[in-house]
Amino acid sequence: MKTDWLVKSLGLILVGAIAACSTDSIAPEATNSEVAPTETAAPDQPEGSVEAVVTLTSLTSDIIHNLDEDVLVGIPGRAILTEDERFAGIE
Repeated sequence: MKTDWLVKSLGLILVGAIAACSTDSIAPEATNSEVAPTETAAPDQPEGSVEAVVTLTSLTSDIIHNLDEDVLVGIPGRAILTEDERFAGIE
């Protein structure tokens, strides 16, 4: 009696799982009227330029300094950076 109930329950769960996996769900598509365009770049700067960068690791501080030392405005207070002359004056 208990096994009959268990078999029916498992069969119902299996059928539900198969039905859930086999149905096609259609995601609603956004129309042009729903999405408003936004501008992220400042009008006086070319697209993709950066004014200031604050790094969180000594590795990224070194990479940014090698790419463009003028944009680096903040570095972590690690001894490896505070002892380096290239990072003097940057906190």
